Amino acid sequence: MIEAQTHRPCFEFFLTTETASCLMGNHERKHVLYGRGLATPALSQQITRVQFRETQYVRACASFELLPRYLELTEALLVHAYLDPTVALAEQRESVLVGSMSGERHLRDKLQSAVWYERYQGPKPLIVGHRNYLGKRAPLIYRDFVYGLDTDCCYGGALTGLILPSFRILSVQALRQHWSTLRQAYAGKLDWRVGHDRRLSAEPAVEASDDDLSIQSRSPATATGPRSVFVERGEQAVDLLYRYVLAENGRLLAELRRDEGFDSLSPREQGKRYAALIGQTALTELLHMARKGELTRAVLARRFPHPADALSLIDERVLASRSDDVEEL
Repeated sequence: MIEAQTHRPCFEFFLTTETASCLMGNHERKHVLYGRGLATPALSQQITRVQFRETQYVRACASFELLPRYLELTEALLVHAYLDPTVALAEQRESVLVGSMSGERHLRDKLQSAVWYERYQGPKPLIVGHRNYLGKRAPLIYRDFVYGLDTDCCYGGALTGLILPSFRILSVQALRQHWSTLRQAYAGKLDWRVGHDRRLSAEPAVEASDDDLSIQSRSPATATGPRSVFVERGEQAVDLLYRYVLAENGRLLAELRRDEGFDSLSPREQGKRYAALIGQTALTELLHMARKGELTRAVLARRFPHPADALSLIDERVLASRSDDVEEL
């Protein structure tokens, strides 16, 4: 839970710092699904959207979609919430790893209410968050092999961390009950947003059960360290921008072809009309390349070696657009 005055610097830090990594958790997953129109926003998602500028929230959701579901280091394996001890790492359900309600139900039913971490056998120590297993301001340490670091910081508990390779525990007392303070600050200000279905994605909204809401195919599932997370995130950001530019080019050409005489124009005249339609935005050059069939992922990768650069282009596109274009993203 990040307070309004610090959430943007924190977000930018993890987005742009090569040696810092984040994992997909249940909250990030729900932001992505909310942005696609596939989930009703909880209060925390509504507050976050208000705290961010609308365009910054679009960018945040795009970056959340690129987060890995687990991180495998030399010393330990890290996931946000749970791990099914009966299946291999590559076969884990996304809903289990990120800690959605359906994932928790699946794990409980499959293990017949057995404690999941008591059945974990390695091969590496496991580090998780998501749930305060002991119900107090101390982390769970099970047989020096499973470490549950959630100690209710947002509820006034403590922020707990672990240093590798020593497995030294650090803990800092929360200054306040952050979630309660935040809810009070926004009390009565979000009623109009409850149940609204504005989407940030171009994909159509569909009805789906929670089990069907996997977004794993759209983003990296694994990583082997901070550097590889950064590289994979960059590749996925380029892919996201590539698909977006192609889709936007298709939409613009379809609009121009409403004029039945467009296809009979010379390439030069078609280019002029295309240029007049798109104007000058951060994507102008890329759109022209897409129109001429010159845009490739390799070209974008050379131009945007850092994921923040590719994602910020999408952000600038929104800023340069009509207000209703936010829904098209």
